[in-house]
Amino acid sequence: MVISDLQGSISKSSRVDAISAACETFNHNDERQHDEEIQCGADVALCKHLGFLLLQIMIVTNKESESKESDKNESIEISLPVDLCQETSVSRNELTDEIGKTCKAIEMVYRCSADSIHSSFNRVGTDLLPLLIQVIQEDLNSRTSAQLKRISDSGKSKKSLSTSRGYQSDGSITTESSTISFGYIHGKEDQAIQKYDNKDRTVTNDLCLKACTKIMGHIARVGALTEPLAYHRKVLSSLKRIIACHSMSIPTEARLNALWTIANLACNVENMVMMACHPGLIETLVKVSKCPFDDNEDSLENIIEYMEILRSRSIAVRAILNLSWAPENKIPFAEHAELVNALLSTAQHRTSSWGGRGKGVSGVLLQSRRHASGALRNLAAAPRRTKRNLCRANSCTLLDKLADIAQNDPDQAVRDRIHSTFHNLVCADTAEIYTGKDKVMTVLQEAASIGAARINYQSQDSHNMSLRTLRTLEKAIPEDYDAYKTLRPIMDSVEKALKQEIV
Repeated sequence: MVISDLQGSISKSSRVDAISAACETFNHNDERQHDEEIQCGADVALCKHLGFLLLQIMIVTNKESESKESDKNESIEISLPVDLCQETSVSRNELTDEIGKTCKAIEMVYRCSADSIHSSFNRVGTDLLPLLIQVIQEDLNSRTSAQLKRISDSGKSKKSLSTSRGYQSDGSITTESSTISFGYIHGKEDQAIQKYDNKDRTVTNDLCLKACTKIMGHIARVGALTEPLAYHRKVLSSLKRIIACHSMSIPTEARLNALWTIANLACNVENMVMMACHPGLIETLVKVSKCPFDDNEDSLENIIEYMEILRSRSIAVRAILNLSWAPENKIPFAEHAELVNALLSTAQHRTSSWGGRGKGVSGVLLQSRRHASGALRNLAAAPRRTKRNLCRANSCTLLDKLADIAQNDPDQAVRDRIHSTFHNLVCADTAEIYTGKDKVMTVLQEAASIGAARINYQSQDSHNMSLRTLRTLEKAIPEDYDAYKTLRPIMDSVEKALKQEIV
């Protein structure tokens, strides 16, 4: 009944009744029932309904443009165009409300099983994605236009914004309101936008962004669909644009959904190189990964804001972790100084002044450290030249920071990944750098000296990796080198400790 009402609704009143009934009917978490809704064609009906609403928005936009053009040509002011504009504005708001509810209804239906999502995508995916992208782009454009208008009206940044310019996702500038998009805007404009952005937030707009990004998230949880989703035109650029927005200018859920979708798409081997090469995507992820370190966490106003930053960073680092698995990405990632520093800072972030409040801060910090240490392990498995450059970067401090993590992190999984990083970095070109670091050698010696009687299953990886690292160093350094004289006593101590455990 609900689906047939959607299919037969054309007038405004019938559309509103149909989509309200659909939202009420589909708002549940019964996966089997959602599967049945997909089988009955709910996804097809909603996709058609969304397309019709976007067509109506286009008609309204054209009317607004014609009205403005008419006003320009008229030498005498007439009241009719003003009234017409007001009616059109109300119509646009009502249509936006309908679009938000329709997107939400689609999201509800997509709470079905992965098989049903796959089936639905095969039916409507190529038609649904462009509609979702259009909704996202229009929403972000309207937010930016409103924000820039407020800045202009307030008399701030008049010189730089005198043409009401906008920043496109590719970094170019335009004065056409239809192509204004939201990106990183620096300087005084950025400060003004941060000040006024909350005034432009509406429940309807938030609903559109949250629903559209969550629909993409539902699709991204199906492994077989991650490749077509990632390669679909403007999907990555739209998600990147949402992530790049200032955290207070868009709903938190939408930003986290976009990050989560990117991280899932990065799990697919076929997507990894393409995503790493997508203009601005890695820089955007790195910027999110750096957020807690660029700003003093004590300056944040509340725990909710801090948790959003932590969760965003955790998912961004997970995306980098997934992308770092591809051999083609290891060298460019390892040579990206800001990326490596962001991973190191995340891996070292063990405590917070916001912890201990029962909000899950320590859990998110732990998850982030595991992702970051895993990404460092992947990057270390690079060619010898890259290993050497990593060890020499930042005045040869990388190994010292890794030693600090291996020695002080309370989580065994993090320590295991760091010891794997030590092993991946060691080679003939880096051996002398290792032996020149007393703290690094001490950490390796302590982990390798744990014998069978004291070792447990959890610390076995660290023990094995540190032992293999020391043996690789022994093979890589000639006996007549001074570095070997440093290494030999350590190897003797380790071997003695292991023999004592056997006896």
